[in-house]
Amino acid sequence: MKIGPRIALATSLLIALTLTGYGVLTLRARRVELESDLERQTVEHARTIAAALEAETPLGPAGDVLYVARQLEARQRALHVVELDDFVDPASPPDTRARAQEVRELGVAVQGFVRPGGREAPYFALAFPVRRETTVVGVLELRRDASYIDRALRDGALRLSATLFGLVAGLAVAVALIARAAVTRPLSRMLQEISEVAKGDLTRTVFAARDDEAGQLAARFNAMTSSLREAREEARHGVEARLGLEERLRLSEKLATIGQVSAEIAHEVGTPLSVIGGRARALERKAGDPEEVARNAQIIAVQASRISKIIERLLDFARRRVGPTPRQVDLNRVVREAVEFLEHQIERSAVSVDFASGGGVAQIPGDADAIQQVCLNLIMNAVQAMPRGGHLEVATTLVTRRKEGLEAAAPTPYACLEVSDTGVGIAAEERARIFEPFYSTKEDGSGLGLAVSHGIVKDHDGWIEVEAKREGGTTFRVFLPATGESLSAQAETG
Repeated sequence: MKIGPRIALATSLLIALTLTGYGVLTLRARRVELESDLERQTVEHARTIAAALEAETPLGPAGDVLYVARQLEARQRALHVVELDDFVDPASPPDTRARAQEVRELGVAVQGFVRPGGREAPYFALAFPVRRETTVVGVLELRRDASYIDRALRDGALRLSATLFGLVAGLAVAVALIARAAVTRPLSRMLQEISEVAKGDLTRTVFAARDDEAGQLAARFNAMTSSLREAREEARHGVEARLGLEERLRLSEKLATIGQVSAEIAHEVGTPLSVIGGRARALERKAGDPEEVARNAQIIAVQASRISKIIERLLDFARRRVGPTPRQVDLNRVVREAVEFLEHQIERSAVSVDFASGGGVAQIPGDADAIQQVCLNLIMNAVQAMPRGGHLEVATTLVTRRKEGLEAAAPTPYACLEVSDTGVGIAAEERARIFEPFYSTKEDGSGLGLAVSHGIVKDHDGWIEVEAKREGGTTFRVFLPATGESLSAQAETG
């Protein structure tokens, strides 16, 4: 049942109870009034008859008081002579005799309403004393029919019930209409607007034209939606600012990576340039020897091709987009390209590399540029952790496990990229902070490499694990979903 009918029903019941109580009190007062009138009339009648008997009115043989009483009794059926001087009516019922005895003993009238029960009608009985001077010489009883009082009260109750029913019905309809206009309609409107807000439409407002609780509720609702709009706008700006900061951090890390690699490439380019310069001078000295010219030209072409390959690889990495572009990625190829990109730095650091590509991870959903940036960061960190040389192991495998924090979920397939070195390792207290922005264990480190890598992997709905090796060194494991559900959702919201 809706609130409007509930209010109307409750109000009608309250009014009905109030009017019923008032009607009961009114009927009781009416009964008291009718009974008082009957009692007063009966007492006055009794006094008149008693006065006539006491005066020995000469209506028959002189001095025959009993004859006078009999004549009065014959004319007034409600009058009954119980006792008079030496006369005692033997046909008097027990209750009449009891009242007469009480009048004899007390010397005053005894009265009361009697309800015999059954079909006999109720009546008012008055036992009145007859005196000679101050002595009670007899008792007469007057009985007055009181059934008309019950009939009058029944008729009054019927009329009152009909009046109450009509009044309550009318008030119920009036209250229902008022409740509908004052409560039901505003609440229905409010519920409709709340439903729209729950669907995401925060532009909804309620016209608050009334200066009552409903108007205050509408004003509070409008204030709430306004606050939600402001909060959503602030959250949107915050998300945009965070995404922009992440993009700038990734770009900064990428530029830092390019700078570090460029320094190594500059050294690597210097060697073939020196060879080219030497061969060019040899050509100049032996310009007349065709065989020597051909041999030196071939050497120059090889060294120039080597320089072009190094520069093209650097430019190719620098031109790649920073923003995510989800698609199917060949993880093995991305890792292999990252190893080749850093081969000069790896060779310069006297580090040997083993790359084991696992089956089943050829195609995973993701952004190739972003994943390659993670590979470059991890491999460069591993190489820098082995300043005196060492061994680097890079492997890709397909595993089935649960994501961290989702122990109750079913295991799902993940592509695992493992980068393991034999370097100086990372202390336990430092492993808890290595993914924090601007935190670095290297004096010349930016503190962004692992933070950016962690963010990229998290965007791919994956995670990174760090483990210290017993024999020395560190192992990084990157887990990326092998299904496209998370990336498709990311592409839709990106």
